[in-house]
Amino acid sequence: MKDTTNQLTLRVADISEAEALIELTHAAFAEYELTSYPSRVAEETAETIRGQMAAGDRVFVVERGADKLACVRCRVDGDALYFYRLAVHPSARRQGIARMILAFLECVARSEGRRRLTCCVRERESGNVALYKGAGFHEFGEPSTKIRGGNPVVSLNMEKVLMPFMANGRAKMPISSFGYPLSHLSKAGSSPEQGASQ
Repeated sequence: MKDTTNQLTLRVADISEAEALIELTHAAFAEYELTSYPSRVAEETAETIRGQMAAGDRVFVVERGADKLACVRCRVDGDALYFYRLAVHPSARRQGIARMILAFLECVARSEGRRRLTCCVRERESGNVALYKGAGFHEFGEPSTKIRGGNPVVSLNMEKVLMPFMANGRAKMPISSFGYPLSHLSKAGSSPEQGASQ
């Protein structure tokens, strides 16, 4: 029997896991608190996630065994699937996890008939911008500027235009979103994974 102890899996998170999810997200975004442009993630609580999920947002979590290594939140926005708070724990970076999450989200969006996968990323986070561009995203619309820690922070809108899955003329989702082995989506490798999207 194949040993799956170290296999990465991705599944839909349950609202009862909000405490663990916010702890993971805080760990991933903690580096921003040491800068002059802190993220508002630090202001979020488990109740924030519960409220978002109750409103219809979905949260996907990546695990290795019982350990939660990464998570991402997403919601439907017109013809797009918008994702945010893509968070990879510092101990799990440079394993290709963020890139594999993007591939999974693309599959979800395409299977649901969405025409775009979108996100917002800080312009100054060049590694994260490069990650998205490397995955086929491009900038669209006008950048937005917000004040963080008394300093202006410019954020870019990014999108990837999608083609639907087709099987006998009908859209088809080729994978399950419950306990899906991420190794099927991409080979692990190095990438600039951080608290990747706002």
